[in-house]
Amino acid sequence: MKHAQRVIGNAGVAKCGLCDDEIKISNKSTTSLRYHLIVKQDKSELKLKTMKQKQKCDISLDKKQELDDLCVHCIIKDGRSFGDLKKHGILKLLRAMIPGKLTGLHSSSDISLK
Repeated sequence: MKHAQRVIGNAGVAKCGLCDDEIKISNKSTTSLRYHLIVKQDKSELKLKTMKQKQKCDISLDKKQELDDLCVHCIIKDGRSFGDLKKHGILKLLRAMIPGKLTGLHSSSDISLK
């Protein structure tokens, strides 16, 4: 049995095979359908690699706040853009400064900035 099928006569809708809910799909995209199956039907095996949870950092809140403040101040003081924190070299430096603590970081969105 399939998890879902398109509704005949309405290409913008799919019907869940598990609960009969109708899910809107636009431009043949399956994102909303996948979300429904993962969240509502507990089909975690359908998660894409990019949807899986990132590793959590186990830095103390005080240390994290200190690092956040340092990042903001170094960017502002040096007149740099916040995008600089996305660069591979900066992330490599941060990982080296705090070994084993920043392994899940891939972009500046993983570092909370004020």
